[in-house]
Amino acid sequence: MGIHGKPDWGLQLKKTVYTFDDLSELAVRLGSISQFDRRGDVIFQDSFEYGLGKWLLCGDKTGDEQILISKRSRSGGYCVKLTGGSEGSLYSAMYIHLAYPVLSKLGMECHFALEDDVDYLLFEMRLFT
Repeated sequence: MGIHGKPDWGLQLKKTVYTFDDLSELAVRLGSISQFDRRGDVIFQDSFEYGLGKWLLCGDKTGDEQILISKRSRSGGYCVKLTGGSEGSLYSAMYIHLAYPVLSKLGMECHFALEDDVDYLLFEMRLFT
């Protein structure tokens, strides 16, 4: 058992297997997208296997592109390639709106790879009340 999530104090040997208390460890063993920081409750994760239909895609509309590719996927079969436009603000973006579950601390985990020089990279969480 790993050291992630809650402590494995209830872990005891049965006849042939161990009991299993840490559900985050179980999720990782079953192939979850979230593997590193397993504290807290996951309210959304996406491996893009069902496309980009739930995402809002935007850019400066002059050559910007948001497409699914299978070249560098970290988990699952796909990832999203964002290509900035050729004029104007030179950006490409994707957004998703989620219901705010409860007033509490929030965190975000994101995996990305850079192929070319990037002027800036922005990850943003907004709370609308």
